[in-house]
Amino acid sequence: MLQSINDKFKGWITWIIIIAVSAVFVLTGISYFFVSGGVSPQSVAKVGDVQISQNSYQQSLSQNMQAQPSLDQKALQEKTLNQLVDQALLQQDATASHIAITQSAVSIAIFQNPAFVENGQYSAKRFDELAKLYGGAGNIKALIANSLLTSSIVTPLLQSEFVLSDEQKTLSALMGQKREVTYYDFAAKDYASKIKPTDKELQAYYDEHKVQYEQIEQAVVSYVKLSSQDFVSKEPVSESEINSYYQANKDALMSPELRSGETITIDKKAKDSKAIAEKLKANQALTADELKEVKIEQIKPLSQADASGFAQFALFNLTLESPVKETSDNEFVKLTKIIAPAEMSLSEAKPVIEKILKNRAALTKFNEVLTSINSNSFDQVVKANKLTPATTNAFDKNTTSANVEGNAKLQEAVFDHNKTQGFIAQGQTDGIIYKVDKMIPKHTLSFAEVKDKVKTAYIATESLAQAQKAAQDALKALQDKKEVKTVKAKTETISRSDFTLDQDLKTAIFSDGLKSYKLAQNGESYWVYEVAKVIDGTDELPTQVLQNNYSNIELNDYLAALKKQYKVEINHQLIQ
Repeated sequence: MLQSINDKFKGWITWIIIIAVSAVFVLTGISYFFVSGGVSPQSVAKVGDVQISQNSYQQSLSQNMQAQPSLDQKALQEKTLNQLVDQALLQQDATASHIAITQSAVSIAIFQNPAFVENGQYSAKRFDELAKLYGGAGNIKALIANSLLTSSIVTPLLQSEFVLSDEQKTLSALMGQKREVTYYDFAAKDYASKIKPTDKELQAYYDEHKVQYEQIEQAVVSYVKLSSQDFVSKEPVSESEINSYYQANKDALMSPELRSGETITIDKKAKDSKAIAEKLKANQALTADELKEVKIEQIKPLSQADASGFAQFALFNLTLESPVKETSDNEFVKLTKIIAPAEMSLSEAKPVIEKILKNRAALTKFNEVLTSINSNSFDQVVKANKLTPATTNAFDKNTTSANVEGNAKLQEAVFDHNKTQGFIAQGQTDGIIYKVDKMIPKHTLSFAEVKDKVKTAYIATESLAQAQKAAQDALKALQDKKEVKTVKAKTETISRSDFTLDQDLKTAIFSDGLKSYKLAQNGESYWVYEVAKVIDGTDELPTQVLQNNYSNIELNDYLAALKKQYKVEINHQLIQ
């Protein structure tokens, strides 16, 4: 039972728990899940008043496929849909409970999120870089707010259960139980090479499954990627501008703090390496003999921005009161000196000021060019600024790619809002301008276009069917006390935490009695198996593991109640 709960909630519930406990979120690659409004033909499901868009479903499915490539397509589709539906249920419950997430809460989550931290502190540059992957800062903030809202319901549930001592022992023994299984494995791949479909059979399969080969509306777009750095002038800034900026901002123009130190490595052949290590940890001086057993390398004064490598970064987490840190076995870093920031002279500040002024002017020009498409055609903007456009491949609203075709904001503008040209901001310093060259209406791909895919699907379907038939024949033979000669029997000990088996098969194994052959599917194969032995578990599982089990059961029950409160409608035609 615990594994069932574990499998169902492993991805997104873990994600929510992390938010609830530490007020940060984990970047998953899934863009903002839900859209509001009435029933939409482009939604895979409607949960109460919330729609789950096909784009969100496809992106989430893609992530799950990367995380669990061994899981079959149907199981992944079901898992993905269940995740999104459960998430929507929890969000609606939070909203109905009048729970609101403030901008302050979102900001705190951003500043505390390790994904946006560099060198031990929040990095706006890092935030902008990651924001590009989500179509802009607005999308990431919406994702965080969405997750914090859900955690407001989940957190009390996960903190509400307790485990009695007797229950702990009983459940621990049950969860630790293992079963020895004798089985015959009939894998679809073993039958695939024997299947040689004719064109007539493939055509018939295509005709029967045409809906799977529908291509939704696509677009081809011309675009130009823009960055503020593209507009940084090569001309020098005038001395008067530099001096004026310096006089107005000299109090803020400080040199960075510099730190110096040394790395100390104890020789692997040192006679008393433990004693030397203890001395280093205590910041005690080494004797002359001990110094012969170590290698010391100086770290010259450097700023945090110039640090590279673990040892240099470690310098900025040390103090002169506690200056030593062990970075690995027999290797230490020691902080020896801190040079405090100081006010820069005009000559010292000149290159800094010149860079600031150039970047400021470049950012202004970047924004002018980016937004000029609001009052000019794409071609006019390209010509006026001597830009070089590129052209996308045909893409649809479900395309997932690191290239422009996979930009969620572009897909939304083109397919949801029917924009023919415009700009997409990606953080504060990057963006694209675009125009739609061609729209390709929804259509069914011809047999010739998808023949290879049809053949692959046909062979997969037929080979699995043949594996099932062989397994059924073997089961009958075993039940008739006859020998199975097509495959050899195997013996394996199965635990509840075994991730290599389908959950349904594992549930059956731990529910079945002894010495009775059964048939069950395990991914792309069929098992004919019997439970040969039950191996008792111990009662020594940690309390927290059992506590989590009870909490997850409570969460399951809560979701079941929400499904009675909010109507769930599934658009099965869009789930492919």
